[in-house]
Amino acid sequence: MGEENATPRVLLVIPAFNEQDSLAATLADVRREAGFASVLVVDDGSSDLTTDIALDEGVEFARLPFNLGVGAAVQTGFKYAQRGDFDFVVQFDADGQHPAKFVRKMVERIRDSSADVVAGVRVAGDLESYTFTFLRRLGSWWLRLLIWIASGQRFTDPTCGLRIYNRRAASFLAKHYPEIAAEPCSLALLSNHGFKVVELDVSLRPRTGGATSLTFGRSLSYMIIASWAIATATLATGRRRTD
Repeated sequence: MGEENATPRVLLVIPAFNEQDSLAATLADVRREAGFASVLVVDDGSSDLTTDIALDEGVEFARLPFNLGVGAAVQTGFKYAQRGDFDFVVQFDADGQHPAKFVRKMVERIRDSSADVVAGVRVAGDLESYTFTFLRRLGSWWLRLLIWIASGQRFTDPTCGLRIYNRRAASFLAKHYPEIAAEPCSLALLSNHGFKVVELDVSLRPRTGGATSLTFGRSLSYMIIASWAIATATLATGRRRTD
């Protein structure tokens, strides 16, 4: 049997910060819908029982010494995938918003398209989909514009955290995954380094526990930081290409 038809080794990287109310349900959904995949929970310095729940559920986990942010947590997963020789890495939220049924669809999409990355796109018309506030819609529009200016690529939903990466992209991001505004910045970074990114419609649902950290003030701060990070990363890429 050819290598392209072999069963791929898939790792779900689940960054988690104070997700004790949702993690068990998330892992149960993963077992039902994506039992073929290995799981790594990365506890990003939680102060609650997140690590204890991962232990009780019997999954692999890594615990960061303090809260470093989703960028560092996901990058930890990429490094783990390198050591474990996985074919694909799926970035998957711990809060229950990502239905695990899409993991198989993302694996099929990345194999059929020969892409390096498949990025989820939240379907606005679906009753189960993620609901944007006006500020988030405005922010998403601005980030789409900024990424297009920075990389020449158009993306529909640059802040969606449900993605799959092949071995080549995961190895690159194990060294270069952005520490801040990771989702939009990584799209610009990958595009500027020649990686092929395609999209897949996904339906998200309300989180099963906890609360979002994106208040109005934090959302505004995020937009400013993300804009700065995309601009500086793009300038740095341009300088390396001319050296």
